[in-house]
Amino acid sequence: MALAVAVVVLGLSLLGGCRLSQQSSPRSPSPSAATSNASPSTPPTGVTPGNAGEGIPSGTPDGGVSADGSGAPQPPPTRPAGCEEARDIPLASIPAQQRPLPGTADSLRALAALRVAARERGSDYCRAAFGPSSWPDLDANGCSARQDVLRRQATSVRLGVIASHHTGCREVLAGVWRDAYTGARLDGPNMKDGRIAGRIQIDHIVSLFDAWVSGARGWAPEKRVRFANDTSLHELYAVSATTNYAKSYRSAESWAPDATRQCVFARSIVEVKSAYGLSVTPDERAALEEMLHRCADKA
Repeated sequence: MALAVAVVVLGLSLLGGCRLSQQSSPRSPSPSAATSNASPSTPPTGVTPGNAGEGIPSGTPDGGVSADGSGAPQPPPTRPAGCEEARDIPLASIPAQQRPLPGTADSLRALAALRVAARERGSDYCRAAFGPSSWPDLDANGCSARQDVLRRQATSVRLGVIASHHTGCREVLAGVWRDAYTGARLDGPNMKDGRIAGRIQIDHIVSLFDAWVSGARGWAPEKRVRFANDTSLHELYAVSATTNYAKSYRSAESWAPDATRQCVFARSIVEVKSAYGLSVTPDERAALEEMLHRCADKA
């Protein structure tokens, strides 16, 4: 069913800042020289288009042994008994503006201050405990967390208000993105087509599973919902379905982005774990420290 657009669609170029334009179609950036992984026309089997499961495929083996044989905790293959969705949504609980990403020196100091501990068991991981997968609007700007991330990270984007949604949000209708971890160009010519929208997903840089086994298990439900939708930190990144699936629930010692993107990757993880008091393992801390020491800017 066609969606009614209540206002004239506006072209918004985010190259060099937020600037409104009268163009009716997005102006695409020149293709990146970096090699990209082709995004599938649909997400991999078992991956929800809205990436509620963070790229965790259905049928992930359980029993305390991860897919790579490391013995690290990993998600259960099915929803555990007693896993209920958190329904208390902490509306207007985060700032509308994203904080500046801390520099390398500050990140190294923050990393040194994080609690170092082994991850707790993962067999009771409950995705629903982090709230609905519909990306609730916690900064009260009328747009979902997913919409905020897509608008913020697009290199070019076309926006419009969908009258039937009754939010007033100028939603993403079409746009172009760069995968935050690979640099691959991601085209979204019609983001109201589920198959197209499913190619461009939102990754939690500290996965919900990693958060669960690093301290979030014991949080109040409202705090878990806030963590899962916190657009004020550098926790949420637009990536391809392929990248989201590859990273899945893994943390820095077992998965890393392209070398040129590891500095921002490490600084973002440290920012999020520091803000929420999450622990790191010895191997994770060593991996993050190595990435940070490679940053060109140590200021």
